Order: sequence, then C-alpha cells, then structure tokens
Amino acid sequence: MKFLLLLGIHCFVFTLLGQAIWMTPNKGQWVDTIDFTVPVNQGRIHVGQEGMNFYLYELPSHEERQTNPTLKTHSIHQRFLGIKNHDLQFKGKPSSHYSNYFIGSDQSKWISEIHDVNQAEYASFYEGIDLFYSTQTEKLEYGFKLQAHANPSDIQFIIEGASQVSINKKNELVITHRFGEIIESAPKAWAFFQGVKKPVAISYNLDGNVCGFNISSLNASFDSLIIDPSLTFSTFSGSSADNWGFTATPDAAGNLYGAGIVFGYGYPTTPGS
Repeated sequence: MKFLLLLGIHCFVFTLLGQAIWMTPNKGQWVDTIDFTVPVNQGRIHVGQEGMNFYLYELPSHEERQTNPTLKTHSIHQRFLGIKNHDLQFKGKPSSHYSNYFIGSDQSKWISEIHDVNQAEYASFYEGIDLFYSTQTEKLEYGFKLQAHANPSDIQFIIEGASQVSINKKNELVITHRFGEIIESAPKAWAFFQGVKKPVAISYNLDGNVCGFNISSLNASFDSLIIDPSLTFSTFSGSSADNWGFTATPDAAGNLYGAGIVFGYGYPTTPGS
C-alpha cells in the first residue's frame, strides 16, 4: 500500500492574475542558499533547501520619493523542520525564453542562457516523503508525496519574521506582517481506493509559529492520499521590481532598443527585517 500526499497552499498577498509563472534555477548567479526563485509583483519568493522565503517590499509614495525615497522591505521565512535530504531535481520542459545575469565586474561569474522551469522535486525530503514544487497551473504549488511507511505528522514548518501567525474561521493560515497579510488557503485531502476518490478531513495544526497538519483516520485499504491546496501570489504583470521606461529607438538594422531604470534587490538573510 502506498500513500500520496500533495500539499499546495494558496497564498494571497497582492492581486495576481494572468501570466504564466516560472521558476528560475540558481546556476551561480545568487547565493547558494537559493535553489530557485519566483519573481512576483512587489516581492520575490526564494526557494531553498529548508523552505521558502517571501521577500516583500513596499514602494514609497510619490511624496516620499521627493523627501525620503527609501524602499521598505520585509522578509518572511517558511522553514521546514526535521528534514532529511536536500537533493533537488528539476523536471518538466524548460522554457523557450532564458535570462542572462551580468552581476558585478568579475566576468567569470556572469551567467548566460538560464532557462526557467515549471517543476522541481526534493526526493526523500522527510523519511518516505518527497517535496515538490510546480507552476504548471499558473500558480506556485508545493506538495508532498507520502509512501506507505511515511508519517504525515513529520511535516512541520516554522514561520519566522511575522508579527502574528493564526488560523481563521475558514481554516486558512494567516501570516501577518508590517505590510499586511499572507493568507495560505485551507488544505484539502482525498484518499483513493481502487481508483475511487474520497475526501479526507484535514486541517492546520498550529502551535505558536510552528505549523503542521491534522489528518483524520485513514482506512488501511486506501491506495493513496492526496492533500491539495496551492500557493498563489497575485497578479504577475510587468517587472517584479519598481521600474520606469525612459526612451526607445530603432537602429539601422531594424532592431528596437528600450531604456529605463529598475530597482532590484538582493537576498534577505534576517527574517522580519
């Protein structure tokens, strides 16, 4: 008998709809604690060996830009506890587009032609449990696949950098920070027996800022178990950083050039900062 657990959390931080979402692998352009990133409007999701980092920022108002043009940032860590393995494998078809990173003056560290991906998996993240990420449904989803001997209660994560972590009446996980809230949707679960899908009761189990899952008793004859929310970060349009276009012009060969300014950001190291 094998059990399959798929977990995805809907995360509402901004208003996001529309464009395809991709994961950009780290090929040496960032610090080695990052495995891949997902850019979002007014933020970025850094995914690494221990979990996710939500790096959020708040743009100064027009008046503030005139007097004190400071970019306000905040970092939330969702860090998995007691993990066993960090082996990562990217899956799925790579994107046709790619990115080049020319960071710093050392040309040996410049990285070219990095294609995005839409699937990633950490095998045996816990004992008998694989962790996967996917953006195939235009949402960032993460989930777990459990083998027969695996224990769902092994899955736990801690929220660091939040001012408050709570569960609301909808069984959603609410992560409060200085810019607002991250809301992770209520988990759902199904068990399969001879191809028949049946719902299984599941809820968050919150102890302070450490979270796991409560799952109802499972019939031993079930072939698999699926827990399926998904993690969504609002509307993806334009750059994920603050940006302005200034000018555009063609050349003699018919190529079009655009110029402007973009405010990017690095990797945060301190939760809540």
